[in-house]
Amino acid sequence: MDLGMTLHVRTIAERRFAHRLNLPVPTRDGGWIVSFDDHPDVVVLDPELNDLQRLDLQAHSQQYCHTAVAMSPDGRLFGLSSRTELRVADRHGAVLHRLTHNAWDAGSSCFFDLNGRLWYIRPGSSPGLDDCLIVLEPYSGAILAAQTIPNPVGYFFLFPCPDHESALIDLGCGQDGSYLYLARLAGAGLAIEEYPFSNRTFFGGFSPDGREFATGAHDGASLMVHCFPSGRVVASIENETLFSTDSLSGELRDDVGYQVIFIDDDHLLAQTGFGRMILLDRGKMRLLGTVWPSGGGLRGYDESGRETDDPSKIVGYESGLSSFHSAGIGKVLTVYHNERVVRLLDVSPLLSSALNPD
Repeated sequence: MDLGMTLHVRTIAERRFAHRLNLPVPTRDGGWIVSFDDHPDVVVLDPELNDLQRLDLQAHSQQYCHTAVAMSPDGRLFGLSSRTELRVADRHGAVLHRLTHNAWDAGSSCFFDLNGRLWYIRPGSSPGLDDCLIVLEPYSGAILAAQTIPNPVGYFFLFPCPDHESALIDLGCGQDGSYLYLARLAGAGLAIEEYPFSNRTFFGGFSPDGREFATGAHDGASLMVHCFPSGRVVASIENETLFSTDSLSGELRDDVGYQVIFIDDDHLLAQTGFGRMILLDRGKMRLLGTVWPSGGGLRGYDESGRETDDPSKIVGYESGLSSFHSAGIGKVLTVYHNERVVRLLDVSPLLSSALNPD
């Protein structure tokens, strides 16, 4: 059932919530911002997943558009990118600015850079026509820079880059594919370039040294490592290589998922379509094993979507894992959307040279 070695890791901390989870957002001090699909609260957690703050910021999804939340480096401001406006609120939840815009069909995340500027994308006059990347001075509400960005109509995920003056933007368009852009802020304003490859997906996969980034696959084809900022592919491994020894029964076959992250400069953690976490040696681009927290595992399901352990009825598998995120060297935060739980894992034993024999 596993690919390579079976690698069990310890759960450092776990938090369960009453509502379905959106993607968590890291804070500058190693904590997390948690928001929900169907509830207006935002919860700020410390690095050990303890509550620091809980506010009603009206951050639940609105007609299929998630309200994305970000926190300023000094912890004094929240940014909320929603279906019809960008809001800037103080630490108590009081709204300082509302910048209204046309309603999104999809949406945009947002983030504060190290200089406290707020980055987000404002929709244009019609879907995909003249969407615009905005850099905002949040206290005054003044627009510092703006530049139109192509949009085949999808959701924009914005990630701050290691140089702190740029953003890597993943545009997810569902069945129509995925696109990556690099936006740079310089003296002349914003410059945006599209990377010359399609169907690559990025969810925060920068190496700790900032020299590389990793992408998953919208179409399950391969896992890639790129130079930053050029995007040049410097290493890859194909789906067929990763899953050549997979012994799972069922009609559907597992493949490369959307998410790949560095857990240190020498190791990658990748998500598969079934929700397995697989560990790879970055230097050799070699599969090492499948990573499981205690109690984790795959569940089979039949053609009606019901869980089953009957091999003759299994169509495919899932683990419940929706995303994972680097929480510093040796730690990974895992998110189980439907189960409403986040777990902080100790992956430091996976970094041992014993797993990487010559």
